[in-house]
Amino acid sequence: SKPLEPVELNARVRNMMNLRARTLELQRLATTDSLTGANVRRHFFAQADTEFSRARRYNTPLSVMMLDVDFFKKVNDTYGHAAGDKVLVDVAAHCRHVIRDVDFLGRLGGEEFAICLPQTDAESARTVAERLRLAVEQSVVQDGDAEIRVTVSIGVAEAVADDPAVTAALNRADEALYKAKESGRNRVLVSD
Repeated sequence: SKPLEPVELNARVRNMMNLRARTLELQRLATTDSLTGANVRRHFFAQADTEFSRARRYNTPLSVMMLDVDFFKKVNDTYGHAAGDKVLVDVAAHCRHVIRDVDFLGRLGGEEFAICLPQTDAESARTVAERLRLAVEQSVVQDGDAEIRVTVSIGVAEAVADDPAVTAALNRADEALYKAKESGRNRVLVSD
């Protein structure tokens, strides 16, 4: 076969670059929540499983958080879904601001988020959760003339030796989240 002409070679390279860009965009769309920029549920669990395995292998701590926007339905009912979306974007932004680069955020559905904190014990995770809770509590979301304030409840759990999977720790964090809601909301509770 004869060598490609420079114009033909440039066209092929351009096509390959476009294909690569489209592939990366499809991957981003498949793994990222389009509203909040958090990981989608499936991708979050895949990453959390990987971190759980790493924590087991190297005998390092791993903690998880489950958080929920308090009275979120009331926000939607009072201000509308567009305002509710702004609140979710704001909460996700606070999460990303408070956590480290190695930590990661997932939107599990509606107003419920999860955070995985590799190499973090429960007490350190509680400190992070409290900073996050305070940041959200002090935040104001502007929607036209309305100033919307929300709070979050957060459950924290550390993976333990007999956890068969990261979901066990996430379930304990979820139980702590619901206890936080039942005991008045706008609080952090660590699983026993």
